[in-house]
Amino acid sequence: MKQMSKYFTQDEFEHSATAIKYRIENKMNAEQLENATKLFTELIDPLIEKFAKLLLEKYGISKTPKGSVTSESGFRCQALNSHKDIGGSATSDHLNGGASDLKAFDIKYNRDLFNLAMTMPVFDQVILEMPNSQGIPKWVHLGMRKSANRKMALVAYQVVENGELRTKYKPFSS
Repeated sequence: MKQMSKYFTQDEFEHSATAIKYRIENKMNAEQLENATKLFTELIDPLIEKFAKLLLEKYGISKTPKGSVTSESGFRCQALNSHKDIGGSATSDHLNGGASDLKAFDIKYNRDLFNLAMTMPVFDQVILEMPNSQGIPKWVHLGMRKSANRKMALVAYQVVENGELRTKYKPFSS
């Protein structure tokens, strides 16, 4: 079990229930591991440290940084990303180890996690994924690239087009 960062291991980032169910080998190569290590050490670890502090100061909830979130979907090999149960984008940063979907320990704090992520000094994308009527997302997508990070804040939502459920994105506005 290789430790990628202060709080996360390579096994955690490669873990996928879908990959296990369908016997898909979901393992990173050296370049993908380098990207993932950068994502966690430069973005996710500092974010969850700030998030744990916010939980204590704003809500009186004491959580370790690692206990405050889970990485729900990390690295995806091509076979996993294109699987019908995942339906990932062909250009997804999950493919190169540069993205992770995080959930707060309790879904009601996902919006706080999203808001805090937008304040981080470097990120490519922060996506408020499938928010409910109160604006609370099911999860928060975080992406980071080697360079030329765009600092995009988006909202993902679903629509039915030609009888099929499709995910669409729009710029986030508070």
